[in-house]
Amino acid sequence: MKLLDKNQALEKLNSMGLNINMRQLTRAASPNERNRRALPFFKDPITGKLVIEEEALLNAYRVAQATAIKESG
Repeated sequence: MKLLDKNQALEKLNSMGLNINMRQLTRAASPNERNRRALPFFKDPITGKLVIEEEALLNAYRVAQATAIKESG
C-alpha cells in the first residue's frame, strides 16, 4: 500500500494526462456539506496530513471515467 500526499497525488494525476492544479485537487480532497470528500483522502494519524492510497486514487478515476462513458452512450 503506497500512500500519497496531495503533491504526490497531483503528480500522479498529471502523469496520467489529467491537467489539474493544486486548487482543484484541494477542493476534491475537502469535505462537502455532508462531510464527504470527492476523493478518498484521509488524515494520516501520525503526520496529520491528508493522504490517499495510490490504488484508491486510481480506482476513483476509473469509476468516474466508466460512469461518464456509460452515461454518454
